[in-house]
Amino acid sequence: MLSFIQHFDEFTLLWIQENIRTSWLTPIMQLCSLLLNKGLLSILTCIILLFFKKTRSIGYLSSLSLAICSTLTNLLLKPYFARTRPYHLLNTLVTLTHQPRDYSFPSGHTTAAFAVASILFFCCPKQYGIPALIFAILVGFSRIYLGVHFPTDVIAGAFLGLFVGYWLSKTLGRKSYISKS
Repeated sequence: MLSFIQHFDEFTLLWIQENIRTSWLTPIMQLCSLLLNKGLLSILTCIILLFFKKTRSIGYLSSLSLAICSTLTNLLLKPYFARTRPYHLLNTLVTLTHQPRDYSFPSGHTTAAFAVASILFFCCPKQYGIPALIFAILVGFSRIYLGVHFPTDVIAGAFLGLFVGYWLSKTLGRKSYISKS
């Protein structure tokens, strides 16, 4: 099973490199990835949500989701799985951004994006949640596109962020933070 997953990851990465990369899409993917370096956009989103009384409770949940996901990803899962980055394993893979030195599984950028996006989605889907989820998907895809993560790293990060966000919104969240219109 693990060899099948590894083959899927390698095939998908190289297929994207050969068939989807374009000169106009690369800067967009680099920007999506850059905005989540060190969780920057996720942290900024939490701060903005905390600033306004109307969104403060969502800001608390988003901050908690981000803290839980970042801790699980960086202190527990990455060291435990110790998965090598794709550019160390695939000689023909060209990376289009700086090469992180930490482990690959799960994707921290993707986890952070989905940690906040999932809270927004489960608490106020139409206003903020759907755009946030679309952006989180773009961030995840950018990590594969740029050659710094395997697809399963991104899928795992997305699931972790979604699960924690869902769990927090159902256990600690109130039914209506913001009108869901």
